[in-house]
Amino acid sequence: MKRLISLLSLLLIFVSIFNSCKPDPIEELGSIYGIVTDKATGEPVKNANVQLRPSGETTLTGTDGRYEFLELKDGEYSITVSKTEYTDLVDDYVIVIDGDKAMRRDVQIEKIPALLKILDSNGNEIEVLDFGSMQDDNTRMFSIFNNSTMSLEYEIFKTATWVSSLSSEEGILQPGATKSIIVVIDRSLLSDGKNVTTLSILTNNGGKQLTLKANKTDGSGEDPEEPEDPENPEEPNDPQDPDEPEDPDTPNSVNINVGGVSFKMIEVAGGTYMMGGDGGIGGNIDETPKHSVTLDGFYIGETEVTQELWDAVMGSNPSVYTGNKKPVHAVNWNQCNEFIDKLNYMTGKTFRLPTEAEWEYAARGGKQSKEYEYSGSNNVGSVAWYVSNSNYEPQNVKGKIPNELGIYDMSGNVFEWCSDWYGGYNSSAQTNPTGPSTGNNKVVRGGAFSYNDTYCRVTRRFSCSPNWCDTYHGLRLVME
Repeated sequence: MKRLISLLSLLLIFVSIFNSCKPDPIEELGSIYGIVTDKATGEPVKNANVQLRPSGETTLTGTDGRYEFLELKDGEYSITVSKTEYTDLVDDYVIVIDGDKAMRRDVQIEKIPALLKILDSNGNEIEVLDFGSMQDDNTRMFSIFNNSTMSLEYEIFKTATWVSSLSSEEGILQPGATKSIIVVIDRSLLSDGKNVTTLSILTNNGGKQLTLKANKTDGSGEDPEEPEDPENPEEPNDPQDPDEPEDPDTPNSVNINVGGVSFKMIEVAGGTYMMGGDGGIGGNIDETPKHSVTLDGFYIGETEVTQELWDAVMGSNPSVYTGNKKPVHAVNWNQCNEFIDKLNYMTGKTFRLPTEAEWEYAARGGKQSKEYEYSGSNNVGSVAWYVSNSNYEPQNVKGKIPNELGIYDMSGNVFEWCSDWYGGYNSSAQTNPTGPSTGNNKVVRGGAFSYNDTYCRVTRRFSCSPNWCDTYHGLRLVME
């Protein structure tokens, strides 16, 4: 009997050892896929941006409208879909992943109707406003018409200096209303021959562009005669009087040249502001609580670091979508600091990544802040390249209007790495905060060309491993 008990005990020990040596079970991962189609035509929609919630992972549909997310852990998911000229779709259907199953979710998206029309004096839609070449005819008029059942907030932006004035540059257009806009040009600022520019008319639901054309000549093919005596002492003095005081609200700037590439650093005067958000509509919990931050002054890049600047310092260009004036991208946090180390050596200056607090203060406009939702405007399309207007790739810097300090693209184009480790906020007042002392992820800010408008808000936070890079990660410099 004792022998039998001993044998049973040995058997139990053997079974226990055998089971303990078994490898841990492999976690079964699932996937989600589907087709995005046009609601009106039923045709597949390619290059639509599909975002997985709550992970934030994104992908683009192929030519067949198909999207796919792989290696998903068990849990509940849903998707959002966005594309230029379409209404964003926030799909409330819950997709449950349990094991290694592939779950399909097809969706339809709907094109945004043409809400804004540009009309001539006869009520016909136009795309071009031609001033011709008559020297005494420097005024034209067009109208914008709200062809919808909702109010439209509009802003009109001009870039050419020879477009001297617009009778209205912003306002609210009620449903079915028409607003006449008078355009005045200054022919003395025209170059020889025909001059072409555009007016960008942006609204809270899409926008339009109107092409302006003008000719400097008087119609005979010759430029108008210059005064016989341009040095006549009776002529008015040059308006750029060097003794005239500068505008005190214009920030100072420093131009720097590296390897034949010039870039500008803009001064941000120190001050105190309320950092973060209140977690309201569109806000995230990690933006709260709002708290007082006091910063010393610093200089920040007028633009994101361009590909030509990165190439001049590093001797190579890691970007996927290439172009000298496009922001460098597909760079991780560590690579950005390698670039900065070399830049400091080449220039003898002290550049670094901005702290998260410095980044948000500059994006808000510093002491000149008008408390916009995005950096420079409440109209995201006027300041940001994002999923609805970027054609799904980064665009040249300075392609949108700057913020209050003259800084471009702090909303949209590419995400910008900050120096801080990512962590939660607290409500206590802080001076020159640098974030947590340790962490797993670094802060990135500002939104990107492949993300929707909520990521472009000045308070929106995002984080990634310092070793991680994707096509939408770039950087902006701070100079001490």
